[in-house]
Amino acid sequence: MFFSFVRWAMRPVALLVLGLAFVPIVVIISAVAAGPIVHPRVSEWQFLASGITPPSQAACNAVGRRCFNPMAMSNSYNYASLLTSGNKGQGKTIAIIDSFGSDTIRNDLGVFSTAFALPHLCGDSGPSTPAGNCAPGNTPRFDILEVQGSPPPSPPPPNNGTGQENHNLWALEVSLDVEWAHATAPMANILLVTIPTAETLGVQGFQQMMNAEQYVIDHHMADVVSQSFGAGEGSFHNGLASLNQLRQAFVDAQANNITVLASSGDGGTTNIYKERVAA
Repeated sequence: MFFSFVRWAMRPVALLVLGLAFVPIVVIISAVAAGPIVHPRVSEWQFLASGITPPSQAACNAVGRRCFNPMAMSNSYNYASLLTSGNKGQGKTIAIIDSFGSDTIRNDLGVFSTAFALPHLCGDSGPSTPAGNCAPGNTPRFDILEVQGSPPPSPPPPNNGTGQENHNLWALEVSLDVEWAHATAPMANILLVTIPTAETLGVQGFQQMMNAEQYVIDHHMADVVSQSFGAGEGSFHNGLASLNQLRQAFVDAQANNITVLASSGDGGTTNIYKERVAA
């Protein structure tokens, strides 16, 4: 998907405009310049307001956006009838692989679910589902798995880097991924799997990501794996050999009937080598 989105739900709740792909409130940006545009037009985040309610359409229009809530998205992508018929992902688990994690994700998910009348997951910050009361067997549930540990998502010092190691910005991505997975399959379990590196450095980060996926698959922890990451092909310096070393998790996922979904990113195959690609 090639969208820019209004990102909603932080602590207490910040309203942001992002160039990412899985989100609670979606906005489509129209090209301003005439003629074809080689690269997708991507809008980075933009602060709108703080609060515990989603932004109004007027607030989105004020920054040149049109907003869509989860119900609108289910209609747009033609799965509203599945939800209406009761097919809401119950009995299934979605594993979301992300860098660094987020120390506000339980609260983000709880606030998001309340605002859009979605069921609270055992393990979010909802009034009846705090993490401390999430006993084994309670479903649907939200869990966090730190296979290799996760550093604190503290803001980085001022620097001239590309931003892929900014832990606090990855926290935004974590909330986007978890919230939108929940909106799409409200009764599915969600397992957030975090790693301590930014995977968008090609061979420098992908191995940890694939190791985390391998762990999930080997232990039969999910029915669906959602990958919100990417890197330019040129970052895999040994070409096909480097890629082949990273594909065993996918081979095993197929053998275990696990669905694996990958993001297209903001630039597709045109993505530069060292750029954070979130979807």
